[in-house]
Amino acid sequence: MRTRWLTCLLAPVLAGALLAAPAGAIKSHKLVNVVLPAGEAPSAITGAGTALYVANTLSNSLTVINAASAKVVGTRPLPSSPTAVLTTGPTIWVAMTNGTVARYSTTTWHRQLLIAAAQTPISLVVSGKRVWIADAATNTIVVASTVDGHVIGSFSSQGKGLSSLLMVPGHLLATNATSGEVQEFDPATGDLQGTFAVRQSPVGMTLVGSTVWVVRATAHTVAVLDLAGGAISAYYPTAGLKTTGITAVGNHVLVASSATNLVMDLKASTGKIYRGHRTGRGPAAMCFLAGRLWVTNLANRSVDGIVL
Repeated sequence: MRTRWLTCLLAPVLAGALLAAPAGAIKSHKLVNVVLPAGEAPSAITGAGTALYVANTLSNSLTVINAASAKVVGTRPLPSSPTAVLTTGPTIWVAMTNGTVARYSTTTWHRQLLIAAAQTPISLVVSGKRVWIADAATNTIVVASTVDGHVIGSFSSQGKGLSSLLMVPGHLLATNATSGEVQEFDPATGDLQGTFAVRQSPVGMTLVGSTVWVVRATAHTVAVLDLAGGAISAYYPTAGLKTTGITAVGNHVLVASSATNLVMDLKASTGKIYRGHRTGRGPAAMCFLAGRLWVTNLANRSVDGIVL
């Protein structure tokens, strides 16, 4: 096993202060706002084609939105509360609080596969004939077959507070919010390849070129991981409180701030904030589909669609 002990290169930041977005750069209008049925709490989102699937933790369901018309077109019931969703072609994977991960057809809603392998599955990635499932209750990563659902094996996340997974070419990454680390694994064997001590509650990641950007919930910054060099190459301020969601679209790195009701837009090439987007209350998860960035708002059961 090759372990990387890292040094951190800190980008210039005013101590204890948050950098503001450029004057006049905050957009005060919503381009599209979709209000979901009462009683739903949109915590995760995914999409394929023109269909958005919004996971509702309070109503044990998925809301389906037509991304082209920005209209709710249906609701899909689930046996338990969804915690994570992922689309792969004409199928959707759903992790649920009853400890299962299910795969459904997006055309017939027939359940194709059921995996009962984790106590509290909170994140998942699919590649080829395997699915990797993050179990928050045991801080382990479960590996299962996408063919018949049998469990191939499991391995420790090597940290505490397992919160998210990301698959990049040749690497499986896991954030551990409590221990403040990102672990790098060989996805084929589960062997630990490196540890990035990012600190400050890492809770989400996105791939930008050959680097991985990690949102830190309590530091109001993102850390940039250079996987090839085995180091943290930069920290960039996000100007937002309680940052939990992150995604990348081209040269845009989008970070959701649930405390300020903003999605901050950073340039991937420089790490600088050049604009922000106002959202509903409590923005959480994001995905890009049909020319818009779609953002779930937990506090007022809505989804915003933003043209970048």
